[in-house]
Amino acid sequence: MNNENILVNVVCRKDKKNQQNIAPIYIRIRHNKKCKFIYLKEKINVELWDFETNQIKPECPNKEYLEIVINDKKQEIEKKILSLKLSDKPFTIDDIIEPVNKKKRNINNR
Repeated sequence: MNNENILVNVVCRKDKKNQQNIAPIYIRIRHNKKCKFIYLKEKINVELWDFETNQIKPECPNKEYLEIVINDKKQEIEKKILSLKLSDKPFTIDDIIEPVNKKKRNINNR
């Protein structure tokens, strides 16, 4: 399998917005024609999200906090991807996602 084509993007899922126009923020991982989402447990008003650039608009009141949450999770995922690439073994999108989700569960169990 080709382990080179891995895309990690941040997306606001306006298809999942509620009646108050609030939508969840996810990290989308694409690898070998498969796509998975990791929910960041953060939401944003869709009017405060730039859907062309997939970024928070400057006028968002908690922009700094959301950017920290996004960057931390994105960095964690990119570290895992690098680790898997360095192992020189084929891997799947589930190999990327699984450790990230397990780590969350362990933190929540404390």
